[in-house]
Amino acid sequence: MSKVWDVPHLKTGSERPVMDPDQVYVYNMRYCPYAQRAMLTLLAKKVDFKVFNINLKQKPDWFVNETFGKVPVLLYKGEIIPESLIVSDYVDELFPGPQQHPSDPTQKAKDRVLLEIFNRVIMSYYKLMLSKEEEAKETALKDFCKNLDVITEDLKKRGSKF
Repeated sequence: MSKVWDVPHLKTGSERPVMDPDQVYVYNMRYCPYAQRAMLTLLAKKVDFKVFNINLKQKPDWFVNETFGKVPVLLYKGEIIPESLIVSDYVDELFPGPQQHPSDPTQKAKDRVLLEIFNRVIMSYYKLMLSKEEEAKETALKDFCKNLDVITEDLKKRGSKF
């Protein structure tokens, strides 16, 4: 079964897609962990959406002109909403379904801190995979493990895997 995001990546020279303003669309990149956040929120809220994957190495001019040049970007009712956490919050507040954040502001803030630490995990991972120098790889691995340990300990305290 094909998934909604299994579509070709639009690149330089691609025409801007025609969109129905009443349909939710997401500019995505199939393997971007930040875009996946937004996708997970849309799926959790059971929102009907369509995806336009963007080749981030050969970005279409229209994409760069109407966005920050990054994914994800949500488009709905004439609004262009960029950035994964902003998209996720927007979707969570706009659409019915299970709330993705606790109502307690302190717990919500703590959850946001954990997301920031997870950003460090992602960045360390990419540095580890892409670095050519051994010293840089060692530093990235230490950072990766340190930040992953923080997340693991927090999840243990919560009694949750998520």
